[in-house]
Amino acid sequence: MILGALILSGFSSGVSTVNAGMRDTRSIYKALFIYNFATLVDWPSEYRKGDFIIGVYGNGNSVHSELLKKYNGKAIGAQNITVKKYNSISEIKTVPHILYLTEEKSDKITSVSSKYSRKSSLLITEKEGYLNKGSIINFVIDRKKNNKQSYEISKINAKKHKLVIASKLTSLAVKVVE
Repeated sequence: MILGALILSGFSSGVSTVNAGMRDTRSIYKALFIYNFATLVDWPSEYRKGDFIIGVYGNGNSVHSELLKKYNGKAIGAQNITVKKYNSISEIKTVPHILYLTEEKSDKITSVSSKYSRKSSLLITEKEGYLNKGSIINFVIDRKKNNKQSYEISKINAKKHKLVIASKLTSLAVKVVE
């Protein structure tokens, strides 16, 4: 699987290269991770109809651009992927399958988690300790492995949202909260 190869290949993302005028490799890999999360999480049957929505909540983040460019229109099972960007939670009219909160908006996880507590939405953040605040997957930099982009998972939070995380996904996480 792409996700396993990505992690096992030794991908290192020390410093983002956006400021140097080069491509933002962290955003490329986060988009790839998000796509792979979509393939390795099982949603309840009522969420397997219509488009598969991946939402990005926040401004100034190239993860949305990468998702749009590489994955918009592809399929997850029988569902076409639709990538959407939100500047505020009130803009979200249809519950997304995946909602990625950019680093600038990750501090909104408590209110987002509360709003979607009865919905099967995979909530992704990128700030240390945010699994404890309601995030299901949290992007982290693995300092033990040459600053590789990685993630941690809360199976407890996933269960609250009626999501089943594949063992392949948990086996590659740097931390799993059972």
